[in-house]
Amino acid sequence: YVSLLENRIQLAHINTPVSPKLEITEITDRVCKGPREKNLALLFENLPGYDIPVLINAFGSAERMAWALGVETLEQLNQDLARVIDLRLPQGMGEVMGRGKDMLKVLRSVGLKPKKVRQAPVQEVVLRDKPSLDFLPILQCWPQDSGRFITLPQVITRYP
Repeated sequence: YVSLLENRIQLAHINTPVSPKLEITEITDRVCKGPREKNLALLFENLPGYDIPVLINAFGSAERMAWALGVETLEQLNQDLARVIDLRLPQGMGEVMGRGKDMLKVLRSVGLKPKKVRQAPVQEVVLRDKPSLDFLPILQCWPQDSGRFITLPQVITRYP
């Protein structure tokens, strides 16, 4: 997705040292509220004290949300779903196959049998002794916040 944003000129790399305490959210707030053509996803790559970059505002426009969902426009999602639930009988084998592919695509999108792998990049670092989240550049958004909060995370869960 980051590569797609880069290719579509929707990502700005920020290499200047920036703190996850108040600074990232202040910069992002200004970008989001600025002119539409400057409302980009931001990749903060230089966070003093942290080795992990922060991608923010990745879904900050309808266009970027659509791309994240694998379509060009959000309206395309409506059209795809309408095509799948069309009650008219398909005419011919081509329409039957097309409807079947569309149905499979919908089922996969809602979590039908995710692909399992034995090894993944997320497993490269496993903290067993004194696990902590202190290595993550968790943001403090506003001066009166009582601390840093993980907001709008991307979470994948499964039944234990």
